[in-house]
Formats: sequence, structure tokens, C-alpha cells
Amino acid sequence: MTTEVLLEQLEEDVSTSVLFQGFLEPGAQAAQALLVLGKVARTRFWMPPSMVNRLIAESDPVFTADRTTLRAEAFSPCCGLYARLDLLDAGDLGEGCTNVDLSDATRTVLAGVVAQDPLHLTVRGEGIRLRTLDGRNDESVVPLPDRWVSGFAEVAAVTAGAIEKAELDKAETRNFLRRLPTSVGKSWAVASGRGLRLTSRAGPDSIRRPGSIGCGSSSRSSGSLRG
Repeated sequence: MTTEVLLEQLEEDVSTSVLFQGFLEPGAQAAQALLVLGKVARTRFWMPPSMVNRLIAESDPVFTADRTTLRAEAFSPCCGLYARLDLLDAGDLGEGCTNVDLSDATRTVLAGVVAQDPLHLTVRGEGIRLRTLDGRNDESVVPLPDRWVSGFAEVAAVTAGAIEKAELDKAETRNFLRRLPTSVGKSWAVASGRGLRLTSRAGPDSIRRPGSIGCGSSSRSSGSLRG
């Protein structure tokens, strides 16, 4: 199967419309989720001998709006880990996407959002603007890494047939992720109380975990987790 991706150059002198504008609630939780995306985009889980710092600097989250959902997503610099945040029914939504850097200044603003503090986000084609009680910061659009283009196409193909197998709350999600082994080997996740546990045997409702967690392998499991 051949995947063809067509890209169109945006005219620099054309002001783009607002893709999203509104408050993210709860603000502290949204801020932490964006910080995690930024961390994924800056963390290399596998370092080949020929790696240079330039590739790490080019890894930045992508924001996409489609009038129903604001999606923020990122790959790790090694393209082995993909993270996504979907915000439903939040603010005013348009259509389009932009790729921005979550700089040190932006991460400082996000880290300052606590408890019930409001977090206001504006997303345009030319960048984003964050506003909180203690500060604000703007980020401009940056080039999309070439490796991410093929990565997004592959993620779309892999997740197209995914079905929801489990929904975990915050505590159970954290516990399950902490128990995941880093060694290579086949295992399956099965329901256990309000959470999930790993087993060495497949079952009718189990979720396969092929390979290891890291950039040396990729998972094509047809199940999905939401937490």
C-alpha cells in the first residue's frame, strides 16, 4: 500500500482564522496534559550514534481543530512514542492545524496553573497564545519535521480500526502504566476490577502488548485505552 501526502505552502502575508479560542477546564489538568505532550516531543527514548541535537529541537506539538474537537499531538524525536490530547466541547472551534514549539517560557506558564486556575488558549494558523492568572505567552508556528509527516499517516492507518476496550480513571491509568515492563516480550492486558493487569495468555477481551515500550518497537494493537 502506498500513502501519498500532499502539502500546500501557506502564503505568509495571509492572516489565518482562529482555530480555537476558549478556556480549557479544568485548567490545571489541561496544563499538565500539554506539559506531558511537550515532554514527549523533547524526549528521545532511543539514541542512535548519528543523532544530532537539531532533530530534538525540531520536535514540537501539533494542534488540529475540526469544529468538534481540538487535538494536540506529538511524537518523540525518535518517532517511537506518540501522545495525543483530545479536548471535546471546549471553546469556539474552527478548522485547520498548526505546529508550534512549547518553549521554556510556555512550560513555565503552564506549570503555574494549579487547582481551579483558569487557562485560556487561542490557536491560530500562525501560532498559539496562552493566558493564565499569572502570565501569558505566545508561540509562533515552526516547521513540521519531515519524519512526523509519515508518522501521522501511519498513526491514522493504525488507529482507524481501533475499538475501545477499556476506560480507566486517572489513578488506575497511572498504576497500569507504571506496571508495564520495558523488556521485549508478548503479553496481554485484561480487565481486573476497575483497572487492567498483564497476563501471559490471550483471552477474548484481552489487549495484546507486542514488543517493548520504547522506540525500538511499534505496537499495532487493535484495542484502545482511554484514561
